Amino acid sequence: MTKFGYLGSFHLFSKLFYPKRSYRQLSNFAGINGMDLREVVRKLEKFGPTSLAEKWDNVGLLVEPSKPHSVKKLMITNDLTEPVLAEAITENADMILSYHPPIFVPLKRLTTSSVKEKILVTAIENRIAIYSPHTVYDSLEGGVTDWLASSLGECTTKPIIPFLDECTDCAYKLETYLSDHDQRIWSKLLNSPNVLELIQRKYESVISPEHLIKCEITCSKSTMPQILDLYYKNFMDKNVQVTKLSAKPALGTGSGRLCRLSEPVSLQILIDQIKRYLNIPALRLAADSYKPLSILENSERQELISKKMIQTVAVVAGAGGSLLKGVQADLYLTGEMSHHDVLAATANGTSVLLCDHTNTERGYLFNKLKCDLTSLLNSAVEIITSNFDGDPLTVI
Repeated sequence: MTKFGYLGSFHLFSKLFYPKRSYRQLSNFAGINGMDLREVVRKLEKFGPTSLAEKWDNVGLLVEPSKPHSVKKLMITNDLTEPVLAEAITENADMILSYHPPIFVPLKRLTTSSVKEKILVTAIENRIAIYSPHTVYDSLEGGVTDWLASSLGECTTKPIIPFLDECTDCAYKLETYLSDHDQRIWSKLLNSPNVLELIQRKYESVISPEHLIKCEITCSKSTMPQILDLYYKNFMDKNVQVTKLSAKPALGTGSGRLCRLSEPVSLQILIDQIKRYLNIPALRLAADSYKPLSILENSERQELISKKMIQTVAVVAGAGGSLLKGVQADLYLTGEMSHHDVLAATANGTSVLLCDHTNTERGYLFNKLKCDLTSLLNSAVEIITSNFDGDPLTVI
């Protein structure tokens, strides 16, 4: 072992860990046109809107090199560690998509005194942009959680907590009743170019016997004050009712997935196919609150697992403890849960499969997402995956 500890003879870490880019490395890649960073980010945010992220998360473009910045090679990683960043520099990557955000808690300074800060400083020095999707891809239809749920085989799925689309197109409804004369004035005002763009929807109908016209407008929260100001300037004596519209679930998106198998399946069969799907040699199982599997003889344990039938599975990629609390299912499938959360689940008759945190995420990133981004960016950007990203834990 060298003085650099676990890195051993890792050649990327010569010269204070990080290699410096040469002029040759900064030149164009043969056959790759590249894409401006702003366009890459625009496409990424269209693919996975940042509004899907949990409120506590920190997603999107986290490190932006000074303009102009063309992206010819993008590296995907689950975690942005020092070895991964060194690899990105050697591979001449212009951008890193790090599923877990390297900036999570607020930073008061950027120095080389801590590993996290050093990584950011080095990325900036080497003009490498950093983008993090994290819980955006968890919630996304066809994202990390749906990919993990596919390990179960044929089943129906729905989000445990549906995403409510509040950012929005139609956050408020403005409703008023006007005479035919006033309605024509109001309609003309609304159809003027500088006002029309503020409105999402407009609806009018005649109300009998008063012969008033009901006028409804839906608009966003940010544009509502301008519309109200215009209304009261012209109709000071006419009331308008403002209603905040209920947020609507965005179909297929949300936190976690509750899956129902087409027919009950033996727990042993599920374990075998999940291990194959995730390409892992082992996982951890809790399946009985009365006699923990750890104290059973091997034959008893195998009999219990083979006979236990599963039809409903709650799935959460990464850490599922808080989201899975109280969810009714035969089985929880996630990366990690606390000791006490596992005890609470088994006490309620729910078995628990733990695969370790990043094992439930990496397969999506390195396989499905890599293909999706190649198509999304029209092959103008080379998409690579890190060879130095892996789960920090292993079974020995």
